[in-house]
Amino acid sequence: MCINHVHLSVAIAQKISISNFMGNLKGKSTLMLYDRHPELQSKWKKYFGHEGIKWK
Repeated sequence: MCINHVHLSVAIAQKISISNFMGNLKGKSTLMLYDRHPELQSKWKKYFGHEGIKWK
């Protein structure tokens, strides 16, 4: 049993691509995670050596 991932079953409109949906889901979940645990954001920056991606 792995505790570091989740499985989702979702229904999305046909006009939305799976890759766009997943990108939005991952982006929003990352923001929520950093909002609740700001100490994780500094670890991410330190590990990858940059400020991150700027989303439009």
